[in-house]
Amino acid sequence: MEDKDKIIAKLKAENERLKEEVEIRDNLSETFRKEALSWANIANDYQKDKTKLEQTLQEIKEIAEMAINGGYATKSSDYSEGMEIIGHYVLQLITKAEESEG
Repeated sequence: MEDKDKIIAKLKAENERLKEEVEIRDNLSETFRKEALSWANIANDYQKDKTKLEQTLQEIKEIAEMAINGGYATKSSDYSEGMEIIGHYVLQLITKAEESEG
């Protein structure tokens, strides 16, 4: 009878240990899930920001190209030449930014 009680006590202790181990693993699993979700949100936000930046660069590029091609030209040839120089400079900067993105 005593052996039976010892076996039952050992089984109960083992059962408790296993329950604790399962709880620890469940907690770790939940922590990892939350961490993965957090990283996914960060990646999603980064992609949105990158897309906005690319759109903004395209808009600036179009403005610079208009300046180069005389889209902002006035009666003053000095102003037109100045805008062309600015347009070329802006395009160089945008091209550099686009190349560093990729």
